[in-house]
Amino acid sequence: MPEPCLKTDSFVDPVKCAAQIIDEYEDFIRCVIRSQNITNTSEDDLLQDFYLEMISRPVPDNIRSIKSYLYRAIINQISDSYRKISMYEKKN
Repeated sequence: MPEPCLKTDSFVDPVKCAAQIIDEYEDFIRCVIRSQNITNTSEDDLLQDFYLEMISRPVPDNIRSIKSYLYRAIINQISDSYRKISMYEKKN
């Protein structure tokens, strides 16, 4: 499988890039999510949220290690998700 498409082309479709990254690194992403003691149902939700995040914020050009970048991005996504859930639960 080719390297993830970063912003090297004159135009890069962020949906295709995000899909390519998820296809190539889904097992790694799921391992990181599971390492945070996430239930299977939430695992799929977090993976989908992460995919949407990859569309809205594509991987920058200057990333040396895609796995390191993805790891940090996933951990941040999990923290943000639980922060939002916590705020929602406090309101209700």
